[in-house]
Amino acid sequence: MKFKLKLNLNDTIIKIKRVLRPITSHMQFMVFILLAMFLILGIFSVNQILQQPTDQAYLDQQQKNSVQTRFDAQTIDKVEQLKRRQENASLDLPSDKRINPFNE
Repeated sequence: MKFKLKLNLNDTIIKIKRVLRPITSHMQFMVFILLAMFLILGIFSVNQILQQPTDQAYLDQQQKNSVQTRFDAQTIDKVEQLKRRQENASLDLPSDKRINPFNE
């Protein structure tokens, strides 16, 4: 059997427009639904990430690798003395006028 297919460009364009007419008339609604779906997907993904349990083995390993610092009373006293020295430091400004070499 031989089939003859007659294609007319004008008829094809008209048929395509007929098919696309309902789609284009509801395009804003479909874009809104699509954006809402992406927003819900994003919120759900973030929620899943936040609900994951913490990796306790990793936290324990990091605590073992961290250096714990302890100050004794003598060291704290030295730090306080340095702080008091800086608070009581007085500036000795020169009594005579400064000379500005760029002033004519």
